Amino acid sequence: MPPPLTLHVARGGKTIGQYPIDTAQQCLDGGIILPTDHCWHEGMTEWKPVSEVVVKQSLPPLPPPVAPPPLSNHPLPATANSSVGKKTTLAQKIAIGLGVLCLSCCYTCSYFFDSSSTDESRSLLPSPVDPLPNDLQSAELEYQIVSVEDANYSIYIRKAFRVRIKEQFDSDQLSSVAAMVLEEGKRSDPRIDAAIFYFYLPETEVNGAHTAGLVEWGAGGKWGNESSSLPKSFTVKADRGVASSLSSDTVDRLNISVRKQIFKLLLQSERKARAEAEALFPLDFNQQGEIFEQKRVASEMQIRNFYKLSEEELSLLIQEGIKKNWL
Repeated sequence: MPPPLTLHVARGGKTIGQYPIDTAQQCLDGGIILPTDHCWHEGMTEWKPVSEVVVKQSLPPLPPPVAPPPLSNHPLPATANSSVGKKTTLAQKIAIGLGVLCLSCCYTCSYFFDSSSTDESRSLLPSPVDPLPNDLQSAELEYQIVSVEDANYSIYIRKAFRVRIKEQFDSDQLSSVAAMVLEEGKRSDPRIDAAIFYFYLPETEVNGAHTAGLVEWGAGGKWGNESSSLPKSFTVKADRGVASSLSSDTVDRLNISVRKQIFKLLLQSERKARAEAEALFPLDFNQQGEIFEQKRVASEMQIRNFYKLSEEELSLLIQEGIKKNWL
């Protein structure tokens, strides 16, 4: 089956995403696309503002009534068959009037039937191959769905998507990628009620906190509102990672596998110190804190001495581990 008709949307001379044309109004209401954006789909000869195309798609204008042809200025000759001529003229008028009425009814019915079977009719149309003119050429938003996790609640179907992107995107680009990821997800499970999207940069691991952004989709833009009657939309909760403010420097003299090993040793030593402190003073939190800090510092010093790390190098290594999700 050919792919559904797709609306290509550009803003400021750069493509921001592709959307099934039957969801264009929803994307417009949710603020994902703007009325001033330009768009194109198969069958159009040029890019036009979204406000023109989406309105035309959602409410096609009725055709003007067809006027009957003008009567001849020449009177009919007075003959024995003149009454037959008059009857024929009257029949022509009736036929023309019925034709206009049928045409209007057919067009009106087609409008209502189109609005209720949009997916089926538009799915038969091919998608464009290279719709962008020269002044709007740009790279597509590249992404990779790393994993899809069930996050169901009660009777509702919720999904958590972990997505890797090639570089840091802005809020509009994150929303566009989330819309495309959701479209892919609905092909496997069209019942999805809500979704959350964790974005990751290429150098980070995806088993921890997001590093490149967080987007929610659901009623009112919140993925916890499954039962709400609000229209569903996308909300960018964070346009970059939780550790984006940390230093990007690293300890160059150690390769990445060694740096990961040191970071994991630090985590293990902290967990061990915490467990020992709680076992010694199960009801005294102040004593727990003091013992934990003593054991943590001692373990940290052992690791520093073994790998010959300075305090600055250890700090950089810890920041790198947090930023790249070495958990």
